[in-house]
Amino acid sequence: METFINGNGSLCCVVKRSHTVALIAMPFNKITPFVVPIHHVQGSTAWGGGMYYADFDDAYSAFIKRCLAFGYKPIDDKGEVKSLYDE
Repeated sequence: METFINGNGSLCCVVKRSHTVALIAMPFNKITPFVVPIHHVQGSTAWGGGMYYADFDDAYSAFIKRCLAFGYKPIDDKGEVKSLYDE
């Protein structure tokens, strides 16, 4: 799992990624611990804005929608394409 410390000194973990679309968890953020950045380059410790979520399911749905909007196929750990309808 890709992890890094952001500019605020917070631990960040990339939960899912497809190209430059990422779902990042910030485990010590008690209000909005999930973010889907506008753009995040693998290995970078920063991102330029994005949507923040208190709930993982909402963040994951936003990640899938953003991937599909860019024409990216969100891939799971097994290499399978996932969609909003997969359980």
